[in-house]
Amino acid sequence: MRPQSETGADTAGAAVLFDALEPWPDPVDGAALLNAIANTLTRYLVLPAGAADALALWTAHTHVYDAFDHTPRLNITAPQKQCGKTLLLDVVQAVVAKGLRTENVSTAVLFRIIDKDAPTLLVDECDSFLRDNEELRGALNAGHRRGGRHLRCEGDKNEVRAFKTFAPVVPAGIGSLPGTLADRSIIIRMERAHAGRG
Repeated sequence: MRPQSETGADTAGAAVLFDALEPWPDPVDGAALLNAIANTLTRYLVLPAGAADALALWTAHTHVYDAFDHTPRLNITAPQKQCGKTLLLDVVQAVVAKGLRTENVSTAVLFRIIDKDAPTLLVDECDSFLRDNEELRGALNAGHRRGGRHLRCEGDKNEVRAFKTFAPVVPAGIGSLPGTLADRSIIIRMERAHAGRG
């Protein structure tokens, strides 16, 4: 993802644009690719057992999620700050399809960007706004399965429009997610590295 304008002159914000990915011209060994992603993750991060493999598989699924009926959320959580959560988000964003990172999102933006661009949303700081936002939690819950939609009235005639919510999402923050969202998530619990590790 790249902003349309980086000059800062546009006070209305920058348009969200995604670079087109060119398929690799030669056949790719999927197992070798997944192993390379997992090895890269463990080179830069201290992860729980099995997390690197789960992360490699989840990031790969973002490139083909539309072939499935469900896309589990990838919850990156930590009990406190400085556990590597933000660094992990940086690495995940580099390998997912159409990664779009934000530190806050409204429900309207969520379903509109998903309906228009089908990105992989990486939402950091969820602990600061998600628990008290039932509408946003509902949209995130519905979007884990194909057919998840949000209905809204649009325009002067208040025509009912359906917006897709089916897309890969990474909610990240300190502490646990609300139960209904946690049930739809692969949870990666980060911990601070002990002396001598990382």
